Amino acid sequence: SLSTRITDNWSFGYSVTRDLEADVSRLQSAGFTYRDYCTELAIIYQRENYTYGVLGPSESVQIRLTLFTLGSVGSED
Repeated sequence: SLSTRITDNWSFGYSVTRDLEADVSRLQSAGFTYRDYCTELAIIYQRENYTYGVLGPSESVQIRLTLFTLGSVGSED
């Protein structure tokens, strides 16, 4: 896997899982991530190269939002 920071808030990542016996890449993913002090937003493209019966390889785009803290609600005495 590879990950590199583009700016203070943006990064790019790539990973691959290889099947050495079959000499094929089974899972590949690449995506951009934005992160600041309270949120993280990741947009990831993923390709799975498995065969399940009549189903073949699949591709997907994932969007993941992480909120690190929502703060407190109400008054503090």
